[in-house]
Amino acid sequence: MILPIAIPERRDPKSIERGATHPLPKDSRTDPQSQLNTERARVTVRTAIAHRRTRVLITVPHLHSAGSPYREMIGLVRFLPRELFDVTVATLRESQSEEARGILEGLGAHVVQVRFRPTGPGPAALVRTLSGWRSIRDLAPFDIQHSLDFSSSPIEAIDARLGRRKFVFNLRNMNENGHPWLLRSKIRLAHLVIAISKDTARLARAHGARREQVVTIHNGIEPELLAEGLEAGKQKQRTILCVGALIPGKRHSDAIRAFAQLLKTHPDLRLQLAGQPSYDVAHAHHLRITCESLGIASRVDFLGISRDVVPLMKSASVFLTCSQSEGVPWSVVEAMALRIPVVASDIPGHRELIVDGREGTLVPLGDIDGFATALGRLLDCRAVAESLVENGWRRIEAEFRADQMAAQTAEVYRSLTS
Repeated sequence: MILPIAIPERRDPKSIERGATHPLPKDSRTDPQSQLNTERARVTVRTAIAHRRTRVLITVPHLHSAGSPYREMIGLVRFLPRELFDVTVATLRESQSEEARGILEGLGAHVVQVRFRPTGPGPAALVRTLSGWRSIRDLAPFDIQHSLDFSSSPIEAIDARLGRRKFVFNLRNMNENGHPWLLRSKIRLAHLVIAISKDTARLARAHGARREQVVTIHNGIEPELLAEGLEAGKQKQRTILCVGALIPGKRHSDAIRAFAQLLKTHPDLRLQLAGQPSYDVAHAHHLRITCESLGIASRVDFLGISRDVVPLMKSASVFLTCSQSEGVPWSVVEAMALRIPVVASDIPGHRELIVDGREGTLVPLGDIDGFATALGRLLDCRAVAESLVENGWRRIEAEFRADQMAAQTAEVYRSLTS
């Protein structure tokens, strides 16, 4: 007999009490808290069966709000129709993000920590993964497994196939750090691939995806952030902001050199670099040395990873990204939603968001002089900057909203279960 339980009503994340949260369950059968959370998830999913809702397992690498896929995850859980879908979020890594757990549970999702793929080499990692697979089977017979993980590894897809779950994954990047044959295998095992941009859709097809196997769905921003953009004050600090991990592919060295040129005519400016330095410690150190060699170290702030970049963006004069490869970068979407003028490298991922001279300014990749000139123009000509931010905000509001993303994803789920 299945006992019905009360399903909490969907609430706005801001209304959730952050103190009423619980730690993430550990991936251990002997841990009491893990057993409790597993049983809660099992009861929730059994209730979904009774109500004939589609049972969806969304897998993510972490729950940290400072990194992707946090916004995609929250948007899906918040806007997927509760009467049609019952959602469980499985995080790969143990996390201290109590706030994220509280938000997800307040929106009606259950949260578990499961090793759905290896997090390192060796037999021990594989054993933990096999244990994670058993944990997923113990939770429920999910209908769909939707991966928001960044890895090209097909391991998760193998388990979904063995568990008779429809497997769909978001192709979120250009596979810069992945192996082509791994991505080919993952695509071959997937029932459907969600590309977040035209460029990632082309990448999927280049790696063997059938045309009908790929659907393009843009990442969506929360309506609240768009509202904050409308209400953003006009007082800005004299700062240029770059957001992104301190790795070579983000080309922060281009930003530093362009900023050094800009200081000759705008000596009161500061450059802020907000991003994880630990992915490539040697490169992060090289960036600091570059600042010292150019004599601008006192004008450059290395902020490290920021839990919330929104306040930084609200106070910035211009947002700058010199990256050499992107899917559709969240940082640019956020900047445009908050009405910050954007100067970006002219690459496909940025062209998905910006028409040069309409929603922002695009500069040829690696053109230091071009970046410095574009930044100076936006700083000196307020009318041009205001025109760009207005068009940029309207573009995000029209095409990159979280409710649109969830509605299109719901159609994908229906197509897989019909």
